[in-house]
Amino acid sequence: MSHVRRLMQDVSSDRTDALISDSVSSESALTSGAAASNGPLDLALLSEVFDSDEAALIDFVLDALRELETSLFGFSDAIVAKDVTTSLALAHALKGAAANIGAGNLAATMFEAERAAESHDWTAVRRAHARGSTALRDAVLWAHMRKKGL
Repeated sequence: MSHVRRLMQDVSSDRTDALISDSVSSESALTSGAAASNGPLDLALLSEVFDSDEAALIDFVLDALRELETSLFGFSDAIVAKDVTTSLALAHALKGAAANIGAGNLAATMFEAERAAESHDWTAVRRAHARGSTALRDAVLWAHMRKKGL
């Protein structure tokens, strides 16, 4: 298991649930691409783990986002195949992993994708996937810009 996945599993599930709930309940967060007040990522969720070492935190988040990107590609394949089991598993995993690193918009869209896959609404799944791809891209760009500003 990678160090990214191991640390992501250690993050409090209460925080994960709260982040998803906040993101899902905020219509503006889902449509504008602005998670919380920090942009696409809420680094406060992990800052205590990294003891104020923002450079290490950003590197960790970028590693996690790369892993999420790989899973999002797999999710795309499952959507094309209309594979409910794989779609549900990947949407659920993406939702949790995104929330654990503070990517609330991505977590919220994967929550929507998971619900849509449960009801076999492939149009809604594709739309949520597209919004998730945008949220992931925004998070990666934001993290890179933040890293350059260190």
